[in-house]
Amino acid sequence: MDGCNCTPRCQIDGTITRQLKALEIGESDVISDSGREMWNLYEQRGIDNVLIMGVHVNMCVLGRPFGIRNLVNAGKNVVLIRDLTDSIYNPDGRPYVSHFTGTDLIVEHIERNWCPTVTSTAITGYPPFRFADDKRPHIVMVIAEDEYEADRTLPALAREHLGKHFKVTLVSGNPDDRNDIPGIAVLDDADLAILFIRRRLLSPEQLAYLRKYVDRGKPLLAIRPTSHGFSQSDGHVPEGKADWPEFDRDILGCQYEGGFANVDPNGPATHVWCVPEARQHPVLRGLPTERFGVGCALYKNSVPSTTANILVMGNVEGQQSPQPVAWTNVHSGGGRVFYTSLGHAADFDVAAVRRIFVQAIYWLTDQEFPDLDGE
Repeated sequence: MDGCNCTPRCQIDGTITRQLKALEIGESDVISDSGREMWNLYEQRGIDNVLIMGVHVNMCVLGRPFGIRNLVNAGKNVVLIRDLTDSIYNPDGRPYVSHFTGTDLIVEHIERNWCPTVTSTAITGYPPFRFADDKRPHIVMVIAEDEYEADRTLPALAREHLGKHFKVTLVSGNPDDRNDIPGIAVLDDADLAILFIRRRLLSPEQLAYLRKYVDRGKPLLAIRPTSHGFSQSDGHVPEGKADWPEFDRDILGCQYEGGFANVDPNGPATHVWCVPEARQHPVLRGLPTERFGVGCALYKNSVPSTTANILVMGNVEGQQSPQPVAWTNVHSGGGRVFYTSLGHAADFDVAAVRRIFVQAIYWLTDQEFPDLDGE
């Protein structure tokens, strides 16, 4: 941590004894703002694993001699504790988002380019810190799939459309273990969960976080393969893992029945359209009145739920078997659901599809809708 020069009472004979009452400084602890001293300490004690926190994340935490960039370049194993940091940012300047979102964007930059992050919960066992003035609804995006580039398309959607009004946390599946989603515990702090998951059998402990989220009556946005996100086609469940084969029925209100052949760029196209009787639903505001093409192959879904409201239908060119593509539902815990089988990477190039996703998010969280007429 940086040296403290706030008040004399933190020092005895020039030696810093504390910064906060709750922070005790012992005989083996070190406080310094000298890069040379810190690097000598790392070498002397053989320290290779560093948890880093403090202010400001886009200045000292990232750029000091003992900051993230230099630690990573020196081969240290670095993790940022993202809820114990802040940024220097004026919301009147680009990218014109709240101060809190500005900090989130820097954290996202660090996660993409420098090192992983965790919350203080991993150390303390208590809920993550949040500034009292940060009133933004908290969206948690959980991504665990290998086909649709969701780790690119969903963060891009968040950067473009959600930064001003939401706190967004991205949770990704373990690339070395498909049945592990580290960080899924953050669902305990979520106001909206967005799931893009394909056939993952999690540990009972990890799946319990999602079940608990549902039981609390929280809203859910589920995308494409999430209808079969927690089961295997052969029904096999490895030891120590858990499945949720009824997720499509109990949560989404549908029965997933497979899909049509993948879309051939030179073959039949998939077209979708808004259901005329549902045109007044807020999620469909400003959507085209005519059919429009999308990039995804069409899923086969029956929607037997009495609480479901089908908003969008689709079919494959030349076939007479239209399928439901997007609908709302009320899940088993009583919360709102929006599900869509859209979600192919090419779908996010279609303005109408992006509009559906954004308006669904605002509807699920009861937020005032943004102006998307420039789309």
